[in-house]
Amino acid sequence: MWQRTWTAWPKTARGHGEYLDTFAGLIAVPESQKTAIYASLQANFSKIYTSDSVSYLDVLRNIDSVIASS
Repeated sequence: MWQRTWTAWPKTARGHGEYLDTFAGLIAVPESQKTAIYASLQANFSKIYTSDSVSYLDVLRNIDSVIASS
């Protein structure tokens, strides 16, 4: 069930949009940092989505890692 929900997340590859805006709101990204965070997530897309069957927990861990190294 969760796997199907996460199929929408590859839209983050665009580097903008409602999914990133919502996610940024949930993790309290300051407005002044959104552009940089979005660009980092887009540039590191393959580090976040490591396979077609990546779990949502791994996606979150990978996003955390990418943001921490930005």
